[in-house]
Amino acid sequence: MDLPQAQETLMVTPTTRPWRARALAVIAAVLAALAVWLVTDPLLGVDLAAPTRPGSEELQSITPALVAGTSLVTALAGWGLLALLERFTARPRTIWTAIAVLVGLLSLAGPLSTIASATVANGLSLALMHLAVAAVLIPGLAATAPSLARPAPAGGTRRPAGAAGHGHAGDLGPRHAAGPHLGLGAPDGRPGRAGPGS
Repeated sequence: MDLPQAQETLMVTPTTRPWRARALAVIAAVLAALAVWLVTDPLLGVDLAAPTRPGSEELQSITPALVAGTSLVTALAGWGLLALLERFTARPRTIWTAIAVLVGLLSLAGPLSTIASATVANGLSLALMHLAVAAVLIPGLAATAPSLARPAPAGGTRRPAGAAGHGHAGDLGPRHAAGPHLGLGAPDGRPGRAGPGS
């Protein structure tokens, strides 16, 4: 008897259409970054700025277009990495979440480094923007990923141990499995009769 089809591939997927939930997570991450910009720059009066390139003392103003573009690229990169992990790893959700958290923490080094060239409020506002994107994107994408995925075994479904097809020794009774009867004993354990000429 074949094993149930559900045992061929073990995959726990929270949603049947992950692309839609992931698109919503990407949009939500972009909106979260824009919300931080809206509160800190126009409302609180923090003139957000960042270096034009790493190590440069020249600052550029942080505009809504720059915020939205950077957040969108980051979110789409996370989506792409998750899709690759789903294809080539057995635990895509766990691996992706660990990588995303690590990248999110490392990304704080950039905003905090602007404190020396700009202001404390500027550095903290940019760091808060990074945290807002991570807080929305990481759980949003992780919730759409399978927690465990194993490819089905090659050659179709497996048969349980001890089950064999027709013509194998497992299908034969005790007499046939033991070989031909040689007249040494009857099947019920009583001594057999000797053949002619004994």
